[in-house]
Amino acid sequence: MMGMGGGAQMNDGGLPPGMSLSARRKALVLAGVLSTMFLAALDQTIVTVSLPRIVEDLGNLDLYVWPFTSYLLASTALVPVVGKLSDLYGRKPFILAGIIIFVIGSWLCGAAGDMIWLIAFRAVQGVGAGLIMTTAFTTVGDLFPPKERGRWIGLFAATFGLASIVGPLAGGALTDNLSWRWIFYINIPVAMVALALVTFGMPWFRGTGKAIIDWSGAVLIVGMASSLLLGLSWGGNQYGWSEAPVVASLGAAAAFLVLFLVQTRRAEEPVLPLGLFRNRAYTVSILATMVLGAGMFGAFQFLPLFLQGVQEVSATNTGLILMPMTAGMMFGSVTSGQLLSRGRDLRIMAVIGGTALLTAFYLLSTLEQSSAAWSTRGYMVLLGVGMGFWMPTFQLAVQNTLPHRLLGTGTASVNFFRQIGGTFSVAIMGSLLASSFKSNLSSAVPEQFGELFSDPQRLLSPESLTLMRARIEQASPGAAEEVIQSAQIALGDAVTDIFLIGVGIVAVGLAIGLCMPRVRMRGREEMMEEARSGGPPMDTMDEDEDEDARSGALGPDPEEAGAPGGK
Repeated sequence: MMGMGGGAQMNDGGLPPGMSLSARRKALVLAGVLSTMFLAALDQTIVTVSLPRIVEDLGNLDLYVWPFTSYLLASTALVPVVGKLSDLYGRKPFILAGIIIFVIGSWLCGAAGDMIWLIAFRAVQGVGAGLIMTTAFTTVGDLFPPKERGRWIGLFAATFGLASIVGPLAGGALTDNLSWRWIFYINIPVAMVALALVTFGMPWFRGTGKAIIDWSGAVLIVGMASSLLLGLSWGGNQYGWSEAPVVASLGAAAAFLVLFLVQTRRAEEPVLPLGLFRNRAYTVSILATMVLGAGMFGAFQFLPLFLQGVQEVSATNTGLILMPMTAGMMFGSVTSGQLLSRGRDLRIMAVIGGTALLTAFYLLSTLEQSSAAWSTRGYMVLLGVGMGFWMPTFQLAVQNTLPHRLLGTGTASVNFFRQIGGTFSVAIMGSLLASSFKSNLSSAVPEQFGELFSDPQRLLSPESLTLMRARIEQASPGAAEEVIQSAQIALGDAVTDIFLIGVGIVAVGLAIGLCMPRVRMRGREEMMEEARSGGPPMDTMDEDEDEDARSGALGPDPEEAGAPGGK
C-alpha cells in the first residue's frame, strides 16, 4: 500500500515501497538527490570566499557575516519540522519544493542590489537548502534496507565533504573571472537538471489516513533553533557574550525549549518524540554527532585562517591544500559503509573514526609557520578518514534502531544536532581564538603596532599586508617583516591552541561512541518482520532498547496515533 507516510506504508511484500523499485529507478532518484544536496552544501561555503568582493560592491561592511548567518539560520531551524512532515506526507513534495525555492533564492541573490536584500534572499535559499538536506539522507532509508544502506550513504557523506572543499575554490574562481553574482547563477542549470531527475524518477508514496501535526511544537522548535543560532552567531563577534542582544537571544532559546518540552509531552504526534532519547543507540548517536559537528566545523573554519593568515597561502592554494580531506572522507565513508553492510560492529567504526580524528587534531595542533604543505595535506587526509567513518556510522545507527515510520524524524534530528554542535563550537572557539590572539600579540609585537593587528582578518589579505608593511616601515624603517612575522606566529599559536582543544572534544566524542550498544543492521527479512510487528525487530536492539520498544518509548503505533501508516 502506498502512503503519504513517505514510505511508512509497507507493500505486499512487507517492505516500504521505495525498496521495491528497480535498480535503474533507484539510480535516477539517487542522482537527483545527490546533485541537489551538493548544491545546498556548496552554498554553505561558496559565499565565504566572495564576501570581500560582495561587500566592496554592495557596501555595509557591518553586515559582513550576515549572508552566511541568514542561510545557516533558515536551513537549520526547519530541519526537525521538515523531518517530521516528511514522515507524514512523503519525501518527494519537500525535496521538490526545496529545489524550486533554492532556484528562486539563487536567482534573487544574484540580482540583489544591496546587502539587505542579499541577506533576505540568502534566507530564502536557506529554506530551500533546509528542505533538501533534511530529505536527502532520509531518501536512502526509503530505497534500501539498513543492511544495504552503508554502501550508499557514504556517497552522501562524500558529497558533503566535496562541497565543503569545492565551495571556496569555485567561489574564488567565479568571483575573479566573472562576477560574484555567478556564484548564485551557476546553481540554476544544475538545479533544473536535478528537478527533472527527482520529478520523473522519484515516486511519491501517499497514505489515505489523516495526519496529526503538532503545529505548536513545530513553531516552538523553530523559534528555539533560530534564537539559539542567532545568539551563538552574535556572541564574540558583533557583540560580547554579556551584551543584551546575545543574552536576549539565548534567553529566548531557553524559554522556547521549556515550552517545547511541555508541548511535546502532551502532543499526540510530537515533532521530536522525547521517547526517542530512551533509546540508547539513538541518544549515543545524537551526542556523538554533536561532537562530530563541533570538530568538523572547527576544522573548516580555522585551518584556512592558519594557512592564509600565518603561512600567507593564497585562497586558491588553500582550497588545494584542503582538498585531500575530501579523498580521505570518501575513502572513510565508502569503507565504513561496506564494512557495516557486511555485518561489522558499529562500535568498531566509531573507534576507527574517533581515533583518526583524535590523531588528526593533535597533528594539526603541531603546525608551525614553517610547516610544509605536504604535511598539512597528510593531516587533512587523516581528518577526512575520521569524518568518513563517523558520519555514516551514527546516521545508520539511528536509521536502523527506529521504526521506518520515524525515519525522517530520526534522520533529521541527527543533521539538526550536528549543525547545532558545529555552530556552538565555532562560536565558543572563535571567542577563545580572539582572546588567545590578543594575549599572544601583546607579548610578540611592540605596543605601537598592536592596533594594526587588532583584527586577525587583516593578515589574510595581501592588500592589507602591503598597507601594514608601509605603515610599519614609515614608523620604524626595517622592522616591517619582523613585526608581521611575529603577528603571524601569534595568530598561528592561537589557532593551534584551538586544535588542541579539538583533541579534547573528539576524545569526549570517542568516549560517547564507545557507549553504543551492539546494533545489527536489518536486512529485507527483518524489514518484513517490522511490517508485521509495527517496530524494529527486538533482536536488533540491546536489552535497554527492548524495554523501550515494549513501553512505547519509540513513539505510538501509527494505527493508535491516527497517523498515516495504519491500515
